[in-house]
Amino acid sequence: MTTAITAYSQETSKSTVGEKVIAHYTKTGDQEKIKAARFIAENMKYHSFKDSPILDKYYAGIEQINKQYKYPECIEQYYRLYTECGDPYVNLTLTKDNDFINEKDIINNIDMAFEDWRNGLWAKHLSFEDFCEYMLPYRVNNEKPTSNWREDLRKLYYKYATSVITSDDMKNSAFWAASKVNDALKALKYNNKKVLPELNINLPVSALKNMQMGECIDYATYTTYVMRACGIPVCLDYTPQWPNRSNNHYWNSLLDNTGLNIPFMGCESNPGYPNKQGREMAKVYRRTFSYQPQSLYALNKDLGENIPPILNTPF
Repeated sequence: MTTAITAYSQETSKSTVGEKVIAHYTKTGDQEKIKAARFIAENMKYHSFKDSPILDKYYAGIEQINKQYKYPECIEQYYRLYTECGDPYVNLTLTKDNDFINEKDIINNIDMAFEDWRNGLWAKHLSFEDFCEYMLPYRVNNEKPTSNWREDLRKLYYKYATSVITSDDMKNSAFWAASKVNDALKALKYNNKKVLPELNINLPVSALKNMQMGECIDYATYTTYVMRACGIPVCLDYTPQWPNRSNNHYWNSLLDNTGLNIPFMGCESNPGYPNKQGREMAKVYRRTFSYQPQSLYALNKDLGENIPPILNTPF
């Protein structure tokens, strides 16, 4: 796993992760990578994750269950694991990304994202600003960051994306590349059922891989990781509450070659196919990596009001 190290901050004179990453690219003279390093560093200081020895044991147990059991046998195993591990909120700590991720992981993440943007087949149409949100981030939600996820997921799914290159009409199409990769994700046959009691903590990539069942946020998060690993610009959208029924919903959005955002449900329905067709939505939000100064979280600093957990984020 990654080593603990202090994060970038413009207010400190210490040699931090962000400063080391920026210094690395300053030596290369690559102005766009310097800007990308600053984007990561300036927003990284706001990111964190909840962790505990029980959660780590729990994540490892989920990985093993996913490898050994199919649905529905896995259901009993998930709850057995939860019972054996105990309450994951015991000794729960908040760890800042700044104190967990090292500069080598950030540099590797930036280099791989740039390779897909500059030399790949399905992201050259992105502006730098769009690249920073759709391709560059090293994490998606509030999950524990994972090293080498781009390499690992690329080995599993890139071959499906490249299946379109034999067609002149599809080879440079982010739409068709995403569709082919999502076909492979659909073959996993996810079952839309809650895996765990509500934790308000997203599962890491390692626990999502090979999962037999989960909620829409699990599918959409894993799909975002997979698509970005394959060089396809995808992000995560959600509605925090249906206006005329209970619960919320998460899904994916593809930024295609025409500049349109095309919604789809990762692991379930491809871009261009209806996602919750006929459902009325009141508000739709996008999960970003960058700090949003107009968010309720940011605006509430001086007010001290209670904010619903799903909206209590600067992202």
